[in-house]
Formats: sequence, structure tokens, C-alpha cells
Amino acid sequence: MFITDRLTPAEMLSELLAINGYTKPDTKRFELLRHDRDLCPQFCERTSAMLDAYMSHRTDVQVTQGPRDEGVDVMLNYEDNGQHRLGLQIKSYSEIELWNKGKQKDFVNTLKAQYTSAIQTVRVDDYYLLLCTDEIAHEKQIRIICSELKQFYRLKIVLPRRALAFYEMTDIEVRAFVTRLLCGHDTVLKAALKEIKKMRNDRAYMTLALICRAFQGNPHASQDNLIAMYEDWLEICPVSDPNDDRIVDLVQELDQAGLTLRDDYFEIDINTLPVSLCAMYFDQKLRHGGDILRNLAALLDVIPLHRRHS
Repeated sequence: MFITDRLTPAEMLSELLAINGYTKPDTKRFELLRHDRDLCPQFCERTSAMLDAYMSHRTDVQVTQGPRDEGVDVMLNYEDNGQHRLGLQIKSYSEIELWNKGKQKDFVNTLKAQYTSAIQTVRVDDYYLLLCTDEIAHEKQIRIICSELKQFYRLKIVLPRRALAFYEMTDIEVRAFVTRLLCGHDTVLKAALKEIKKMRNDRAYMTLALICRAFQGNPHASQDNLIAMYEDWLEICPVSDPNDDRIVDLVQELDQAGLTLRDDYFEIDINTLPVSLCAMYFDQKLRHGGDILRNLAALLDVIPLHRRHS
């Protein structure tokens, strides 16, 4: 696929930190997460996944992660027509709760001092404050933070719902998100998405599974193989009726559209599978490898983001 939208790493991270889909009650999950034990390592990993996906497409941009510094928990350095630094400051539930209970009265002043240090000493160009807390329990504290820091023009405050969305993304989801933004107008990607929209999600998943199986050297599939593919799908998107016989309908739908019945097995017929989806297989194999089926299912929105986090 070709790059059609040349976002910078800072712009890409801003998009990732703007994902919707969670509610205020969801953010209660932050209560059990600790700053050093959970939040910093996980946001470091999520950012690394973004960088890996980013550089698999935009090889003209060099990006590195740096060690923690004054006022910064996660640091990114990149060169894109000049040197840029991007810093994340993370605040946990327990830190904000101490302030709420009157045990950290200088909390807001500390935030301001950390911002000043990050801008003047570390010299970051973009600064993100991630509020990883319960958005209901700490509604008042969040409102105060947003009010007190609204004049800090390089600061972007990330509310708990959006911080949680990024925190709980998988590497596969991050790669899919980055690719969809960088290559959104690519001809092959657009053609593949058009094909997928013609199908129900279960059929789309089965079609992608057949493509992966065929190109990985297994051009045949038994009835048990097809049932196993469908069971994999049900683990992702369970049906309400445990006696659902959708697999029978799927096999009929795939007849002459990917499958050809022989004596006692099915032949996976590449010639009848969508060319754009086959092309996407090789693109993902070249760029990422790993679980290509899950990569494709995420990239083509066969498994919608809200479903992956439900």
C-alpha cells in the first residue's frame, strides 16, 4: 500500500488519543492500575507499537523512544524536516485520590511545574497529560485540572475515557489504526474495504481465514477445518443462540466464492476470492508478519474497535 496521508508521529498519537467508544463508568478500571507498575510500561508499549507500525510505512521518518526525564513519563524523539520531541505525563487514580483527600495539596502546582520543566528543560514540542483515573469519582478534580491548565498552549489534556481506549488497545489494533490513517486513500485498501462491506462480518472473517490458509500452503479444507474457523470467529463475536447453524449458511455462501467441494474435502479456490483481499494478505505479511488473519480483520474493520473492547 502507498502512503496517501503523511501524518507526523505527533499527529498520529493525537489521533490515537482521541478514540471514542468508552463510557465514564468504564474508567473505574483505572482504580486498580498503578503509575509505575502498570500505566507507564503499558503506554510505553502502546507508543512503541505505534512507532513500529508508523515506520513500516513511513521509512523516511526516524523515531526513537527516550528515557524518562523531568516532567515526562514517556518520551518520543523524531526527525521529520527537523527534530521534534513529544512527551507524555501520566497521572494515576491513586495520585489524584491523594489530592482529593487533601494529602497532595500542591498537586496542580506540581502539574504546572512539570509542564514548565518539560517545555523549558527537556524542550518537548508537544506535551500530553493523560488523566488515568475514574472519570465519575474524580469529576471535580478533572474539571479543576482542565480549568487551571487551559492557558498552557502546548499542553493537550487527555480525558480518562480516551486514555483508557489507548491503554487497552492491542498491538494489532494500533497497527490497523495507523495503517488506516496513513493509507486511507490507497487504491488497494479502498478496494479491499469495498469488498468487505458486501459481506456480513462472519463471512468476511471466514473469507480472510481461507485466504490465509491457502497462501500459507494449505489449499484444502475439511469440514472440521471450516468449523474451527467459525469457532474462532465465535470467540471474537459470540452469537446469542448457542444452537446457531450459521456455519451451514456460510459454507453455502462461500461455494464458488472461495470454496469448491470435491469428494470429501473443500478446495480453496484462489481464483474466486477477491483479488484486493489477496493483495492485502501479502502487504500485511511483508510489513508485519505474525498473526496475519487478526491483522487483516482489524485493518479491514471486520472486528470493529468497539467490539474488540466490549
